[in-house]
Amino acid sequence: MPVSAVQFCLEPPLQITSRKGRFLLYTEGFFAYNCLMKKVLIIGAVTADLVSSVDHLPKSDEEFRPADTRMRLSGFGWNCAKVFKSLNLPFDLVTTVGSGYYGDMICSMAKDSGIALPEQRKEIHGCTYTLVDGNGRYTTMTAEGCEYDFGSFKANPDDYDYVLLGGMEAGGEGADALLDFLQPYMDRIMFVPGNDGVLLDYDTLEEIYRLRPLVQISDTQLETVTFGEETDALKAAGILRVYTDNDILVTLKDGGTVYVKEDDRIYIREEKHNVVDLCGCEEAHAAAYLCGRLSGLSVRRAAEFANRYASRIAGIQETYLDEREYSGVKGMLADLILKEN
Repeated sequence: MPVSAVQFCLEPPLQITSRKGRFLLYTEGFFAYNCLMKKVLIIGAVTADLVSSVDHLPKSDEEFRPADTRMRLSGFGWNCAKVFKSLNLPFDLVTTVGSGYYGDMICSMAKDSGIALPEQRKEIHGCTYTLVDGNGRYTTMTAEGCEYDFGSFKANPDDYDYVLLGGMEAGGEGADALLDFLQPYMDRIMFVPGNDGVLLDYDTLEEIYRLRPLVQISDTQLETVTFGEETDALKAAGILRVYTDNDILVTLKDGGTVYVKEDDRIYIREEKHNVVDLCGCEEAHAAAYLCGRLSGLSVRRAAEFANRYASRIAGIQETYLDEREYSGVKGMLADLILKEN
């Protein structure tokens, strides 16, 4: 999806036109989209996350004492939505919000962020508990409420370019109804299984694969989603590509990304960065990649943008960027769009 034209003006704004939309760049860093770009439908949970810093991740039956504990919003839906919000790109978020302390807090924080949520349900909204060690590695426990029930919603497929779907969401309450809902979106789904999604049952994964999704997955998760057929990550990605009949985007634990096509592999290096907390990086990478592709970037440029965006998330304690960082990522995307010309 190359940029087809770039129009330079004597005065700002600078207008960039791609096949997927029109973008206006201003000297102060503002970045806006034109209605030529359709929305992305994000299907994912918004969670209240109690996160604690620890020296190391505890093993089974091991006592630990957190250095501090704080609360933040997280979850696949929230983290992806914040990427689109930071880039001023169009999206709708399909999620479930319950009642109680955590549900009320989520509604309040989402309103402050300008992200629309559905009406709260009567059922209780749960929370997650996350431990993060000194190297940014983490483990999460879930006290689940109604936030993973995605069995009842409607949307017009003609309104959306793509669907962005998380793994835990695909296996929650109402999974059968969700899979039925996704049928019209065949070939327009980006599936990010994550650590929870790789543990979905065989039948559910098989139903998702039939929708021919673009899958983003880490090299450490690949053996599981290919049902143990292959232990080598890139060979396993080749097997997964056969299952899905679509390309695979593999994030590597040693850094960088590999895009696995039918007869080719594209390697995209990752710049070294400071790691504080890896929570939210997977979702940020997927959402940023999709934003790049729908903005007209090539696979390589979009993956480069995703790597750089995710590295910013890894360097902070939140799972999403502060609004003061928005102009920086908008400018980053704009530079890559210009390079595509």
